[in-house]
Amino acid sequence: MSGACRTLLAIALGLFGACATARPQSPDPIPPERGVVPPAPPAPDPTRLDATLPPAPDGSEPLSNDPVVALDLACTTGPITRCAALIGALDRTALPPAAHLRITLEEARIAAWSAVDPNAIGLVLPLSGPYARFGEAAKEAIDLALQAHAPGLRVIVRDSEGDADKARAHANDLVMRERVAALLGPIGQKESAAVAEVARFFDLPHVPLTSELPDALLPEPGAPLADPVLRVRTSAKEVVTAVARHALTELGTQRAALLVPDSDAGREAAAAFRAELERLGGVVVREVAFDPAGKSFDDAVKALVGWDSLPPRQRKRSKIKPDFDTLFIPADALTVRRLVPVLAFFGVEPRTSPGDTSRVQLLGHAGWNHAAVVDRGENLTDNAVFADVYAPDDPDAQAFARRFFLHLDKRPTAFHAESWDATRLLTEALAAARAAPEPPDRAAIRAAFSAPRVIVGATGQVEVIVGGRVAPRAHVMTIDGETIRRRYSEDEERAQRTTTTPPEGTP
Repeated sequence: MSGACRTLLAIALGLFGACATARPQSPDPIPPERGVVPPAPPAPDPTRLDATLPPAPDGSEPLSNDPVVALDLACTTGPITRCAALIGALDRTALPPAAHLRITLEEARIAAWSAVDPNAIGLVLPLSGPYARFGEAAKEAIDLALQAHAPGLRVIVRDSEGDADKARAHANDLVMRERVAALLGPIGQKESAAVAEVARFFDLPHVPLTSELPDALLPEPGAPLADPVLRVRTSAKEVVTAVARHALTELGTQRAALLVPDSDAGREAAAAFRAELERLGGVVVREVAFDPAGKSFDDAVKALVGWDSLPPRQRKRSKIKPDFDTLFIPADALTVRRLVPVLAFFGVEPRTSPGDTSRVQLLGHAGWNHAAVVDRGENLTDNAVFADVYAPDDPDAQAFARRFFLHLDKRPTAFHAESWDATRLLTEALAAARAAPEPPDRAAIRAAFSAPRVIVGATGQVEVIVGGRVAPRAHVMTIDGETIRRRYSEDEERAQRTTTTPPEGTP
């Protein structure tokens, strides 16, 4: 590269670094107030306009009828493919001198962006700082997946330190200097949102390891182009929604009560459960908050059954008849284990056998997916139902767990399993792009990444659907004696629990 070219490239990279740190401004005009007719746009200036400005790659109208303004908007807000398309179609003879320098700088940046290494990915994780343990956990699963499925891939690791600005700066550097084909990570919502903005500007495949992104960064429904940001992890809301749907469609839930930890996570889970249950026609009769760290749960359970409003003669376990058939408790396993004896003492008898409508069906969320939840005394948690993204009794999950234990000498978590699947989804898309007869450019890599496909991973079937989104998935699970396993239909559950012959495949 000549000295002049290197100078232009350095100027371009410096210009982009200043622009990319600012949040992109929407090019869309402010909608007029209802009933007010907006003024007509000014007539085009034939001395400054090309005959027809090109539409955006997604088919939308040009950002402006003024090519200088359109160039500034397209090359500042992105995506970079729109900037490139506009530059290629402009009539440069009609542009003022200042625009020519801007075009030269943008062409240098586009050339640097185009020089992709299809065998390289950028990994951004919090490997130091307050969230380092999550970054290390993700890296354990990612390294294992790369070793098994993409041993020749070049991985450039950057430590975000849990900081969104540092994550953004690392993402820019990975794209423009390291020429990576895709980005993986980080984990936190703010970090992931910062990297997602960079990925969208460069129209670059990105798999964040957060389970949720801010609403402002979610693709609009019906968007003509697939989003380059592919969230693989299932959110807590999606897990709870699966529980509520199963309760109403399979368990016959009509009237539910909610016993909710007094925390943001507890309230969010309760809101998601309520929304889905009511959408399907169910009713929430009562919601009671409690302190999961409290010494006693008596007051919360009394409020749940309306103890204080009962006549003294009815304040007995045998005489209390709850006015709900289902109880949802979005708490962790140890808290649930402490709660169930208190529930039973105050007349909320758990439904420990499928189909026993005289008792209350217990429901939970992913926090129940731990052996500590099992009541080995009175079996009060037997037949409880919850959901999680990771089902340890699934054959593919077991194969992953064996590999993980063999290499790391410990059992994997659901987060490990999702990080493994996210890595596989990304690396297999890159492998498909590299398998083409011609060396892949960024457009080919992007197309392979967004193509509908299915992999069978540690969390089950992971499906990329039309539009470049991953279908939410959650396994509905149950407690059977001392075993946590997948939940079957109610008829199958009754048969499973009454047979004396162990099911096939169980030890």
